[in-house]
Amino acid sequence: MKKVFALILLFVLFFSFGCTQKAEYKDPVAPIYTFENLKKAAAGNDLDFAWNCFSSEFKENKFKNSFDLFKKWAVESNEFEELVSAEYVSEIVVVQNEEMILNTSKGNIFFVKEEKAWKIDSLLEES
Repeated sequence: MKKVFALILLFVLFFSFGCTQKAEYKDPVAPIYTFENLKKAAAGNDLDFAWNCFSSEFKENKFKNSFDLFKKWAVESNEFEELVSAEYVSEIVVVQNEEMILNTSKGNIFFVKEEKAWKIDSLLEES
């Protein structure tokens, strides 16, 4: 009886963990991974992680470094919806200042490298 109870408990714990596990994100060593992470975070309503996909300068300029302003923007703005619904087309390398451009179906997204991660530095701009 103890073995059956233990097996049932293990079964419940195993499936409970699987259902609550956070989405797995890629290491943002390339702009495409940052973009994919942002889309995955938005789909999973993981705004904490989405916040980290943006550069420090962008967060300061657009949201005065306020996560609350970012959350409001992410939930209410068409701009965020447009960004996360864009489809990847190609990368354009810009060597100056470690910047890159990601060309999407809805425009270009500019990225900068902060430490070892690529961060979004501007929203969609016409290609």
